Amino acid sequence: MKEYFVGTDDPKRAHELEAAMLNAYSLRTRKDPINVGRWMLDSGAFSQIGLGEEAPGKFVQTPHDYVKLATRFQDCGDLACIVTQDYMCEPEVLVNQRKKHKLSATVRKHQAWTVERYFEILEQAEMQGLKVPVMPVLQGDDPYDYIFHFELYEHYKMELGIHLPYEWIGIGSTCKRNSNPESVAEILDILDRHIGPLSDYKIHAFGLKQTALGFDDVRDMLYSADSMAPDYAHRVECREKKIPRTREMRMKNMLKFQDKIKNQAIQTCFSLRTGT
Repeated sequence: MKEYFVGTDDPKRAHELEAAMLNAYSLRTRKDPINVGRWMLDSGAFSQIGLGEEAPGKFVQTPHDYVKLATRFQDCGDLACIVTQDYMCEPEVLVNQRKKHKLSATVRKHQAWTVERYFEILEQAEMQGLKVPVMPVLQGDDPYDYIFHFELYEHYKMELGIHLPYEWIGIGSTCKRNSNPESVAEILDILDRHIGPLSDYKIHAFGLKQTALGFDDVRDMLYSADSMAPDYAHRVECREKKIPRTREMRMKNMLKFQDKIKNQAIQTCFSLRTGT
């Protein structure tokens, strides 16, 4: 693995991280430029589709608005790419969509909505002058769902007459698989045999932490990964213990997590850029 992006919603201190993952949902009302180094822009799917606590189970931003935000911040720091607006496929997410938001959610529908959104974002990216790649995300529950989703992207490309290669491919719905890295390895192995070799692409896994990344069959198949889980866990801990949560505490926690990833003998973006 070459790069690791630590998730944060604090753009004022994101420059303290060697590589940051910022999401468009938390940036949607921001006017000032972002103080950041190497970074990736996420759509905020976890907040809106996954949790559905602050948003109504669907994306607040249209593809046009999402790309407009991306182009507004694209010259801040070193933006690697933007992630498409994808619909997560974990069983609990689908149940939450059906029960809480009364949406007809299935794996196949979420996959189709993700693909449709991706090509709408590609169109907006061209119209609005986005300079960086848009990352498609493969979603699924069963490992073979990811093959189906890749073929769905290919079908849409053929229908639209698009020949743009994928520069970066995201593997979604992997956060809850951290305790079972074999399942992540199975997804990657199946994709490697079907669309591979995966080394021909930049493969990114969302929400992977030390347990999964300590598994050679996972780490060696990836180009990059990210996680905001430590910051989310810290938020929950402070709420439960009724401890004030300061920006200093949050960044200290994220830097500690970043160091753990580096010390796990994982080659990160830092070593990639400096050769160390």
